[in-house]
Amino acid sequence: MHDDIPKESKIFHDRFESRGRRYCSGPGGYNPRALLLPDRVLPLSQPAAIEQHASVVRVRDALGAQGLVDRIVVLSDSTRTAQMTADALGCKVAQIANSLVFRLMASDQALLVLSSGAKRVDMKRLVAVTAEPVGKADANFVRDKTGFVIGGVAPVGHSQPLRRPVERSLFAFDEIWAAAGHPHTVFRLTPNELVRITNAEIVAVAET
Repeated sequence: MHDDIPKESKIFHDRFESRGRRYCSGPGGYNPRALLLPDRVLPLSQPAAIEQHASVVRVRDALGAQGLVDRIVVLSDSTRTAQMTADALGCKVAQIANSLVFRLMASDQALLVLSSGAKRVDMKRLVAVTAEPVGKADANFVRDKTGFVIGGVAPVGHSQPLRRPVERSLFAFDEIWAAAGHPHTVFRLTPNELVRITNAEIVAVAET
């Protein structure tokens, strides 16, 4: 199977397939070649190093505690934007659960909005949900409040408790993808699983 895949790519594929990994649902279903193109294959030493990164381990442990085992996938393409992640996975950008960190101005706390990669957050709607002014969060604020760098902010495994509302538009899909602690890692789950593991409220804050 997959005899046309380069040898190192096939090893990479077999490694993940042996763990029961799928890459994306939707039109066309499972798409192993999405991550097996030669320019997207990492040297075998690099995925192992990324998997052992402290932030990724923290996410893996948090997911495991919630019964979501063996979900994290390492990508050679960066996941710093929703479109980049969707391109690497071969799925719709709307299936990417963006981790959008905002600054609650009155309390100086972080707010993590989990929203579809195809939607922009309506700030007026967001303020109505938070009941306090909301501002932008810079890279230092994000790292201090979540324990992750921008591009790798996961829904779980934060350095301190966060309010984490989930945008209802994600429920248009059976399967979605979220960042897993590093700009090159993601994990799959359902919208209901996302709400369960974050103890989140479902909100309507996307622009219409």
